[in-house]
Amino acid sequence: MAAVVPPAKPQPVFGPEDDQLLDDLERASCCYFWEQAGAQTGLVKDRCNARKAATDNANVASIAATDITLLAHGITNRVEWTWLSEDTSLLPHGWLPEMGFLPYRWDYYNEMMMMYLLGLGSPTYPLRPEAWDAWKRTMFEYEGLRYIGSFAPLFVHQYSQAWFDFRNKRDRYADYFQNSITATEVHRRFCIELSHRFPDYSPDLWGITASDSEKGYVIWGGPPATGPIDGTICPAAAGGSLPFLPQEAMRVMRTIRNRYQNAMSCYGFVDAFNPMKGWYDTDVVGIDTGITMIMAENARTGYVWEVFMQNPEVQRGMERAGFRPYKP
Repeated sequence: MAAVVPPAKPQPVFGPEDDQLLDDLERASCCYFWEQAGAQTGLVKDRCNARKAATDNANVASIAATDITLLAHGITNRVEWTWLSEDTSLLPHGWLPEMGFLPYRWDYYNEMMMMYLLGLGSPTYPLRPEAWDAWKRTMFEYEGLRYIGSFAPLFVHQYSQAWFDFRNKRDRYADYFQNSITATEVHRRFCIELSHRFPDYSPDLWGITASDSEKGYVIWGGPPATGPIDGTICPAAAGGSLPFLPQEAMRVMRTIRNRYQNAMSCYGFVDAFNPMKGWYDTDVVGIDTGITMIMAENARTGYVWEVFMQNPEVQRGMERAGFRPYKP
């Protein structure tokens, strides 16, 4: 009987030094979710002053920053998705007993893809398949690169793909993984072209997404230029893009570590900093450090994708949305 030869391991994307940097960042980020979780509730703080982590007394938690596997399963499977989409194929932003459904709808491409896919995959009250076809997929073009987009901050191309593995799969509209690669490359070029206004922006340092700023939390990004862009860098923009542009994003990670020590904290990168003004955030924001942590591991090993994609709701949702394997 011939010996069974194990499949060859894929070549590593990152060299030893880069892999070590990502390992350090992931470990520091994990400490945030461990140390800043409530002892009684398990809820994780929305943000924490990383310079004074031991004495930070903020008491606002964020569902976007809390690891609640069993509760998430229970909530997702209990949701009456058919009721939410009773009068429309588009999901509403919410419902209030005083006024009913809010007039706003999740009606165009953004981070909401994961919500529709989970609804489609529900074993109890699933969304109708036409819900996947109902939202808009508007095409944008920049320097000859075409991609589906909507809202300027880079996170819209990251959050669903932190969990759903769209590699080598597509529906009848797009290859969403390749779409995020293109959108990220467009954003990188956009930032570099702003270097005449902000000299620190370069191939070594780019990335704008919703983040803290010297004047508070700002929704910004581009293209098109959105928000009062002032030279601020959000490390999560490149950190959350590691699976899409691994070498280009890693170049930013190295630059921040080597040149901007004040942007480092006990929990990894601070949320934002402005090298031109010499401003450095004191806070770590859970959702931003989380996207860097998850995407770093996806880029290194694909582990988060591998575990998440084993959920039957996930597999069923993608099948009902019409995803099929293909070779790009």
